Amino acid sequence: MVDVRRLKMLQMVQLFKCEEDALQAVDWLSELLDALLKTHVRLGDDSQETRTMLDKHKKFVDVAQSTHDYGRQLLQATVVLCQSLRCTTRSSGDTLPRLNRVWKQFTVSADERQQRLELALNFHTVTERILQQESVELDSLDEVDSSGKALLDRLTMPIIFPDGYKH
Repeated sequence: MVDVRRLKMLQMVQLFKCEEDALQAVDWLSELLDALLKTHVRLGDDSQETRTMLDKHKKFVDVAQSTHDYGRQLLQATVVLCQSLRCTTRSSGDTLPRLNRVWKQFTVSADERQQRLELALNFHTVTERILQQESVELDSLDEVDSSGKALLDRLTMPIIFPDGYKH
């Protein structure tokens, strides 16, 4: 009987820790979203710098994906522990919607950031190619003009989250 109580107590501690860690994962993901929105704004001064920024952006998104996955795994563990303990989850009911909302905001923002970087890379690549030519054809200038306009049009668009919030 003592062993059963001890096991139940250990599971309760593990449940509490999983819920606490899941909340921490949501906080980390929120911090990554804030960093993305506030500090990841440059597009690079040339194609090489923009390519580097794209690579760093992809790694940044991978970190956020891992954080999101970790939070989901913790919340799944709370469900299993609660079933084992025959209890209702305390915070995971609120945590899952928060995790999903922050993740959706992050993915919308990250996708927009990637599209802007790709447009900037296209603009830099076309411009650098033309600057290396001895004589410039009118079609080449039209290509620079259209890629520049596409980039500027994209930059004027706000990021709109699924809940209607604009940034």
